[in-house]
Amino acid sequence: MDGTSKSRFGIRIVVALPCEAAPLLSRFDLEPASGDHPYRVYHDQSELHWLIVTGVGRHAAGIATAYLAGLSCSTKAIAWLNLRVAGHATIPLGEARAAHKITDTALGTAYYPPVIFEGLKTEALVTVTEPQKAISAKMLVDMEASGFYASAANFASPELVHCIKIVSDHGVEAGERFSKTAVTLHIEKQLGAICDAAEQLLDLSNTFATRWADPAYLDTILAEYHFSPGQKQQLRQLLQRWQVLLEDQDVVDYVWKHAATGSEVIDCLTQRLSQVPFTLPDSPRH
Repeated sequence: MDGTSKSRFGIRIVVALPCEAAPLLSRFDLEPASGDHPYRVYHDQSELHWLIVTGVGRHAAGIATAYLAGLSCSTKAIAWLNLRVAGHATIPLGEARAAHKITDTALGTAYYPPVIFEGLKTEALVTVTEPQKAISAKMLVDMEASGFYASAANFASPELVHCIKIVSDHGVEAGERFSKTAVTLHIEKQLGAICDAAEQLLDLSNTFATRWADPAYLDTILAEYHFSPGQKQQLRQLLQRWQVLLEDQDVVDYVWKHAATGSEVIDCLTQRLSQVPFTLPDSPRH
């Protein structure tokens, strides 16, 4: 696959087990990614939706999330969703919740995903290292979320990293095995809510991608002058401001008239933008 074919926005879905992935492969028209990979990886034709099967556990989830980020050329504007079954003391089996807090009992860390999903209840979640026989606290319990979140947050804006859990048990006996069929059914029954959440994340991802897109004429100016890495970032920010404040004025023509070096480009743009008055919108009159 050519990296240039990948969208600037999209969603990466992270699950632990093939039985959790199965309903999603069909719903999102996902096919196996080409090439040899240490994980089961899928994406749709447009490469908006990607999915990886990580295996069980916080460590496995974190490593696989990082692998998918690299494979899919993920950017800060890409959304991430960890979808998995989880335990809870009282929530009825099969119900879905988004996590508004993720606590790792082994590491003592906590994360706070923002509440963004319309029509989906939220719950605090705790990530543990072993299945829990008895769940006393009224919190979701899983084994992957903290590893996923810590890893995904390295690649995406925090507003775009989320966990949705579907309650599969109220405690698991030692050595007890999950019914793969039951897990798949739980996912299938919540496909409507999952698809709604995915669409909301795609919309948000698109908004971020548009907001963070390289400003007009960035490549043109970069091709004409030499900039250090720090100056390139300054140039990007200055051109973004130019688009907002002076969008009807030709920035390339201005630069060519006032700058002979990369440093002079930075200086002349900074000076020109400092001359633009900033005014707040008129206050409403009563």
